[in-house]
Amino acid sequence: MKITTFATSLLLASVLVPNQASQVDEALPHFRARSLLTAVELGNGAQLSVNINAPATGSSVVVDDTCAASTPFDGSASVGKGNPDVTYIFIIDESGSTSGIIAGIKAFFEDLTDIVFSEGSALNAGVVRFGSSAIRMSALTDDIAAIKDVIDNPFLNGPSTNCADSLVKARELAETSTAATTIVLFAGDGACNSGGSFVGPANDLAGLANTNVIVETIAIGIGCQGDLGSIPRNGGSCKAVTSVNDFDITTVIGTTLKDVAYNLNAGAFASLTTSPSGDTAGPATKTFVQAIPINLGPNDLCVKATGNDEVGQQDVDVLECISIVGVDASAPTITCPANIITATDAGLCESSVATGSATAIDNCSDGLSPQASATGPFPLGISTVTFSVVDASGNPASCDMSVEVYDGEEPILLCPADMTVSTDAGICTATIEIPVATVTDNCDQGLTPSTTAVNPFALGSTTVEYTVADNAGNTDACTFAVVVEDNEAPTATCSPANNPGGNVPKANNQDGFFVLGGEDNCSVLSYQVVDSVSGFVFGPFPSGTVFKYTEAPGSTPSQKPGTGNVNYFLKGKGDAYVLVTDGAGNTAMAPCLVPPKPSRLLRGI
Repeated sequence: MKITTFATSLLLASVLVPNQASQVDEALPHFRARSLLTAVELGNGAQLSVNINAPATGSSVVVDDTCAASTPFDGSASVGKGNPDVTYIFIIDESGSTSGIIAGIKAFFEDLTDIVFSEGSALNAGVVRFGSSAIRMSALTDDIAAIKDVIDNPFLNGPSTNCADSLVKARELAETSTAATTIVLFAGDGACNSGGSFVGPANDLAGLANTNVIVETIAIGIGCQGDLGSIPRNGGSCKAVTSVNDFDITTVIGTTLKDVAYNLNAGAFASLTTSPSGDTAGPATKTFVQAIPINLGPNDLCVKATGNDEVGQQDVDVLECISIVGVDASAPTITCPANIITATDAGLCESSVATGSATAIDNCSDGLSPQASATGPFPLGISTVTFSVVDASGNPASCDMSVEVYDGEEPILLCPADMTVSTDAGICTATIEIPVATVTDNCDQGLTPSTTAVNPFALGSTTVEYTVADNAGNTDACTFAVVVEDNEAPTATCSPANNPGGNVPKANNQDGFFVLGGEDNCSVLSYQVVDSVSGFVFGPFPSGTVFKYTEAPGSTPSQKPGTGNVNYFLKGKGDAYVLVTDGAGNTAMAPCLVPPKPSRLLRGI
């Protein structure tokens, strides 16, 4: 049974192992010790490794009079088998249209179950079967027999194809996966003609956070131009096949050890003759022996092995590099870069300034690269950087430079938000708990800002300033406003005044003489008299004004100057009230009533 076209759909390149060719290219120049990339894991967890057995890194070779020599090197490359860290979910179309091919589809998925578990890439698996609706296994399992039993269940023979429900059921299984990757294999032969749009369920499945879901579609006899071609997600693809007999199950899982090559002193890679030769199925080991020319000084030898796993279908490189030295007896001459004085990086108490490179010259060796003892970031103060170099024969040389970092960045001071408060009771100022400004600095902690804020705050808006300085003398300032509002109402009074004629008005009769008054915690804007029936407003008057008020329901309200101790004669339709308005617009009213006679009070009338 072949599934070659299906196997190439299991591309996990963006999910499992990124291609390391760029790492190899960047690592080539001037190796002085063994590379750390001598072993990597393929997408299915298999180890890919390469080793140079001899000579040891740093070995010396005595050059002849032409500054040249040769030496052999040998080693091996290996690839192993994968580790289980993949969940497989099989979605099987059992609508009526598949009745003629369902037996072959089921046999394919049963064989695939054996392969993914026997080759070690499957952590567990689950099955979804669908026609007009979908059913799934109750849980993911590594029980091969249980998985096959579900695959082999009686044919559903549903009259329609509900792709959406099958993807919902697959998501329910995938939500429980603990594997790094979940591969969903969707096999069908027709359009999705029931259950509504499958786009939402497909997106929900591919968007799970607990496992990286890749959806692969096997379109049997229908091609990938229709619904089945729209299902794949997360780098998955649709593979159009004519029957399940086109699938080669053996290519789904496994590893391959491919080319082994070497380069010398960052030159182009050349293939090594290995035993065995050619692509070799893992687990496998290849050995190699090769002679190379050696120049005076450092000679960098790198061996690269390439392998892949059938899940990832992606070539991965692993690199081993050593240094072989052609010996001379003269130390190089080394020159350091100039000393550096620089400010801290923005927001940091250090500088990532580049030191530059030292240069080294040797009597025989070219291309020496001095290495710095520190490359930054550099802390506040003065740091000494030592550049060192060793030529091909182990002759050392070094020099020092300094990097001085100063704090040139201002602290950041954040003032509180503007405040609006009311005056304290009975007074025209406000005493508040002064809020604290916050300060951050790239170098100094615990800085305390100073403020101009002083209690109490007067009516109106007061600008408060905070200032701060860090230990390097850098400063910052900010301001905020404290707005004090008068929200306290004034008091209003309307007291009986002496009747110039000596007459005593009837009790509660507003045809009488009154004196108006009132107070405020801040200021009184006006004193007025209001007719309760007509709403007519008399005044404004100064505090202490004496007025005669006459209640005349049928008359027109009027105001006339008074005589003697009476300042004004007022006539209104209803009761009189004194209205006091303060400077903030707050008001108070007091009725103008003549108190009852004492005799009536005593009688309780």
